[in-house]
Amino acid sequence: MHKETLLVVGVSPRSAEFESRDAFPDFAVSRVADVAEAEFVMQAEDIDCILVVDSTASEGPFEVLDTFQQVDPKIPVVFGYPEMMASTAARLIHAGAAHCFDSRDSIEHLREALDSIIRQKRMSERARNGKDQSSEPWRALL
Repeated sequence: MHKETLLVVGVSPRSAEFESRDAFPDFAVSRVADVAEAEFVMQAEDIDCILVVDSTASEGPFEVLDTFQQVDPKIPVVFGYPEMMASTAARLIHAGAAHCFDSRDSIEHLREALDSIIRQKRMSERARNGKDQSSEPWRALL
């Protein structure tokens, strides 16, 4: 069975939790330390979702999101910063982030959101490629 590919970017205070084998059992996880490495992986591999757990001191979350959207705007980006303020999360969502979490959210909640985000991405890809037309022929009449 194909596992969805999750790219985890950065090092978080919750790294031990994120790096355990049980953290993301349904995903093939690639981990990189910074945005430059992530860009390389995005171009070399088929990534289903990006989880940013930290950014380097020189890059804020908005710069990170912009960089990833320039490389591939179809890959959903999720932010899991330790002390994310609600205003920052709202601005990131408005800028195109798929979801935002802070340290108070459980790993289970994060896994559920990642599953949902990737499911939505797959449905969008199928709709864009026209694969759903055979199961719903009436759409061709619209």
